[in-house]
Amino acid sequence: MTKLELAGLINADLTPVELINERRGGWSGVYKLTSASTSMFLKRQCNHYYRRFCFKTPTLYREYRNYLAFAKLNIPTPEMLLYVQSGTTAIMITRLQPGLPIREWLNESPSIDQREQVLAKLGELLFRLHSHHRTHGCLYGKHIFIDSNNSTMPVSLIDLEKARFCLRNKHGAIKDLSRLFRYTPELGHKDRIILTRLYCERWPDFNEQLSQRINSDAVTRAQSRTNSH
Repeated sequence: MTKLELAGLINADLTPVELINERRGGWSGVYKLTSASTSMFLKRQCNHYYRRFCFKTPTLYREYRNYLAFAKLNIPTPEMLLYVQSGTTAIMITRLQPGLPIREWLNESPSIDQREQVLAKLGELLFRLHSHHRTHGCLYGKHIFIDSNNSTMPVSLIDLEKARFCLRNKHGAIKDLSRLFRYTPELGHKDRIILTRLYCERWPDFNEQLSQRINSDAVTRAQSRTNSH
């Protein structure tokens, strides 16, 4: 892609799917595109950067690197179609991921067998991610997609901009799962047992520490609300 074509995509008049993120004179936005029968997401940034080896690098580059890292770990993510950057300007296009966010999927009342099978797959996927010292960093229900038509691997992860390498993988796993359980009330007690089975086999005290983290976060949030009033 030439600089002219890049400039065309950066300056195109598009409607964002969420509020534009603006900071320090720069901005970052997400848009949905449709071409023929293909639906895609376009992320574009201008002067939205971080310092990497003293150079200004688009924050979108982090997400691009995470896509490459997740692919090496065989973690399903949306198909990468294009990544281009020039200075602090960058665009990334991925194919729209099929399926539903996990909360919507759970609310559709899948059968008990299907629910258990899919959650077991999700538990295996997350355990593999954390075992390789990687965290998603923003593991809300809307970032886990379930494709009931894919019997081989019905689970995938999206929005990798906050994914990181984590030296203490147990700590990273607890942080990711505490966020997922806190903001996904559709996951009941039996669901959580399925999702944490592999973790408990590796770390017998995992569920205890996970519960402590969830309770601690709840207390912190309650205190924050009290102080704000």
